[in-house]
Amino acid sequence: MIVTALTGIDLWNEYTEPCIKSIRKHEPEANIVCVDNGSKVPYPIGHRIERTSYAGFINYVVREFDADWYLILNNDVVCTAPYLSIIEELYDDCNYGNHLLNQDGVVWIEAWSILFSNKSYGKIGEWDEKFLMGGFEDADWGIRATQNGVGQMPLALPFRHFGGKTRWGIENYSETRLNNMQYLYEKHGLRITKPSCSCKGD
Repeated sequence: MIVTALTGIDLWNEYTEPCIKSIRKHEPEANIVCVDNGSKVPYPIGHRIERTSYAGFINYVVREFDADWYLILNNDVVCTAPYLSIIEELYDDCNYGNHLLNQDGVVWIEAWSILFSNKSYGKIGEWDEKFLMGGFEDADWGIRATQNGVGQMPLALPFRHFGGKTRWGIENYSETRLNNMQYLYEKHGLRITKPSCSCKGD
């Protein structure tokens, strides 16, 4: 089974509902899990968790929904074509995503769109929920994927990203993002020369 999971904070009408409708248009049989990550006005459907972290959302989905594959999405995306048949042909010892980054030797998939198998999750382990809200938890998971022999490959899944439209509205998010970056450096002993800490396009 393939689970398509998306999460967001607020902006149900603007992003989350249109995202779900776009998936249903192209993949009417998709198993969609929608998680409200602590919106001020609760979503009318789906599951709700306390607003903690993007990593917490991913771990919640894996714990609660047993599947062979998990496609993780931000809510500020739209589906533009069918995708389930693409996933069925992939190797299950590799993670995939629309945007693969390689910065100073650190390789990771930007988690606004990341696809991984239950097998890969078992090798790498849970996403680190010490990365609050969202930011650099995907870099941490990418580093750990490499350490545990799990590959990372770009894959042009049919989703268009509007670019961090929900996270940057969170109070004190810029400060939280910088703290996440510092935690990443300390955890892995990194010295990244040009950290992408202020870009609002992810």
